[in-house]
Amino acid sequence: MRLSRRARPVYCFENGAGHYQNALSFEPFVVAGPWNLGADESVQQSGIAVNRLVSSGSRGITYKVSETAATASSVTGKLGMSYFDSKYDIFSNQIWFVNCSGSQSFEAIPG
Repeated sequence: MRLSRRARPVYCFENGAGHYQNALSFEPFVVAGPWNLGADESVQQSGIAVNRLVSSGSRGITYKVSETAATASSVTGKLGMSYFDSKYDIFSNQIWFVNCSGSQSFEAIPG
């Protein structure tokens, strides 16, 4: 099964050292597969996240396909992704973490 590269919503939040911002971004689901219908699968690969709370460098992003099912007219399931970052302020000697994740249901109609 091949999946669309449309953007998926990802929510990031900071925690630690007095940092508690959060931000929503729309990230591309860039792993084409192959994915097996009926199986929950995940793949990790390097990528660039666009959320404003994380640094701009490459990081490991985990892509997940779950709850897939097929009928005669469509394929349904959920696409998810997650990643994290850590930040360090040299002046205050503080470290904090940014956790990001999101998932969205999909329906594909063969055409």
